[in-house]
Amino acid sequence: MAVTLINKAGERFAADESQVRDYVNSGEYSIDPGQTYSVTYNGQAIEMDAERLTRNIVANTDFEIETPEARQARLDQEQYGGTAGAVRAFAEGVVRDLTLGGSDLAARTIDATLGQDDITEGVAGRKRANPIAAGAGQIAGMLGSIAYTGPVGVGKKAAQVGAKAAVVGAKAVAKKSL
Repeated sequence: MAVTLINKAGERFAADESQVRDYVNSGEYSIDPGQTYSVTYNGQAIEMDAERLTRNIVANTDFEIETPEARQARLDQEQYGGTAGAVRAFAEGVVRDLTLGGSDLAARTIDATLGQDDITEGVAGRKRANPIAAGAGQIAGMLGSIAYTGPVGVGKKAAQVGAKAAVVGAKAVAKKSL
């Protein structure tokens, strides 16, 4: 998350996490008091309000303001990591490939029916926290699918992989054009 700073004229702007110390130490800027920030200090994640963050910057405390990506990765590891998360990510990868993505559709349908996103967020969180286990599960599912369906399954799988590649390529092109 970019840190919102306020200059002496009262104007707000977003500063990159790596620049906040310099801005605050210049004396020309203050941190927006309406936000809470995630920082890592001595390997621990800590939430700080603007006043506490400012005091720590001025005291030259050794900490890092977490980027949104780092915060999400930390939260994913806390909630979905570990052995149990890896085992579930592997199993979900197997099922995802055996069903040609049907398990993901079923999870989204159940969540929509119940008015929640617990299942799909859990699956996505475990996949983010355990990408190797999830990938290995998908490979195992693909091999199981090929073994079960023979040459027809190979053709279906090739079509699925091609479609996924086309979607990834289209997204990459769209991002570049923005």
